[in-house]
Amino acid sequence: SGPDATPMPTPVPPQSGHWQVTQGDCVMEASGNCVTSPNYPNNYGNKQDCRISVGFPFGTTISAQDFNTEERYDKLVVNAQKFHGTNGPANVEPTTDIRWTADHSSVDKGWRLCKGAAIPTAPPTPSPTAFPTPNPDLFATAPPDTPCWMPATPAEKPLCEDETFSWNCAGENKGNRKVCPSKYPYMCAASTCGGSGKDYCCEGSKQDCDKDNKGGLRPCTAPVPMVQPTPVPMPAPPPPTLAPPPA
Repeated sequence: SGPDATPMPTPVPPQSGHWQVTQGDCVMEASGNCVTSPNYPNNYGNKQDCRISVGFPFGTTISAQDFNTEERYDKLVVNAQKFHGTNGPANVEPTTDIRWTADHSSVDKGWRLCKGAAIPTAPPTPSPTAFPTPNPDLFATAPPDTPCWMPATPAEKPLCEDETFSWNCAGENKGNRKVCPSKYPYMCAASTCGGSGKDYCCEGSKQDCDKDNKGGLRPCTAPVPMVQPTPVPMPAPPPPTLAPPPA
């Protein structure tokens, strides 16, 4: 008979505080601080497994910096605890070798396991609230004799005379409506609207101001300055009549 086959040598355990891939296609990064699933950050394959041998005492914790596997079926086992889905180990000091197994069906991105604490996920920075840019198509064309209440405001409420916004300017002692909102840009002559029934009405068209006793469009041309009358000169008094000299 032929010679007996040479048995595979037993992997030498790493030194304390070190780890290494001793079986399968998991990848140890050159720094020695991180190990990844096969083909990471691309998808790992089906029917894969690997073993990461750990030197004891390890002396530090490990955490998943990225973790995404097929839930329930593709598992990373650390200290006999199974991690899968998007739930990876965090701040765990390994006391046994680490094992990875993937079944025969779905695959995913995999994982990256590093020494040290997990990287906290920063909350998203809220975007500043910007005032909406007015749409020029919503601005009505002002009639030539009504410049004071155009163009319409891009706000959702009328602008009051005290420069605040409300649908009830008169009722809230804010003066009357000064400018209508862009959705109802035409100001009517009748002041019968608002919660108090004393605000100028805001409508969507000129025709709407002609309905329901709203008085048509509100005229607001500049007042004509009062002209002072030219004083009429007083007539000069007649010269005194002289009495005739005595005879």
